[in-house]
Amino acid sequence: MSNRTILVLMTVGVLASSPTAASTVLGTGTGALLGGDLTDPNNDIDDDAPGNPPFFGTGYDFVNADASSELTFSPGSGNEAALDLFDNKVEGGETKWCCDGPPQFVAIEFRDPWILTHFTIAAGNDVPERDPDVWRIEGSDDGTTWTTIYEYDDDGVSPFSQRLEVIRFDVETDFPTPAAYRWFRYSVDSVVSGGDHQIDEIELFGTPPPPVPALDPRALGAMILALAIAGWLAIRR
Repeated sequence: MSNRTILVLMTVGVLASSPTAASTVLGTGTGALLGGDLTDPNNDIDDDAPGNPPFFGTGYDFVNADASSELTFSPGSGNEAALDLFDNKVEGGETKWCCDGPPQFVAIEFRDPWILTHFTIAAGNDVPERDPDVWRIEGSDDGTTWTTIYEYDDDGVSPFSQRLEVIRFDVETDFPTPAAYRWFRYSVDSVVSGGDHQIDEIELFGTPPPPVPALDPRALGAMILALAIAGWLAIRR
């Protein structure tokens, strides 16, 4: 095997093993967010509003949520709660989710199913040792059985190169086209140094599934007739 062939194979191997080889860094801070995501198409979430128990906050478009800890926006728990991942802010303090150790998860349910086309995830403001290094975005029809859509698995290596960084992941570039789901979940199994976990924001984007084509009544009648004839012929035999 030539040296050139070995170099090509080594390069391909590095690219294949890099979880973020095709992801896109959008910048840092709130201004790097895309906005208008599924959780808040109108960009009008108010996480400082004390209303809407049990989650608190107003303006969000998900209909249900679940989390391993701190299942509220910050006014409901005091600080750095799970639903702050959907508050349209990438800063410090109560704009992020922190600080229990992994494993952790936060899940949200929409009224209708969506096919995920892209998503963003933002780093917290605190030390990189708290960044997730094994984590997934998952989908579910019922909030119980989950299917992995995207997985980052690089033990000891953060996906982020700086604090408050926003990274975008795209369908067919970073993950194959998934099925349509009503539930989406961020799950983290470990962090860079094995201590507390933090991230600052998640944005989810998608398209509705294609409509099921209506069956022509004449075609339905013909199908029933064909099945009836087939059954009659089977009996005759």
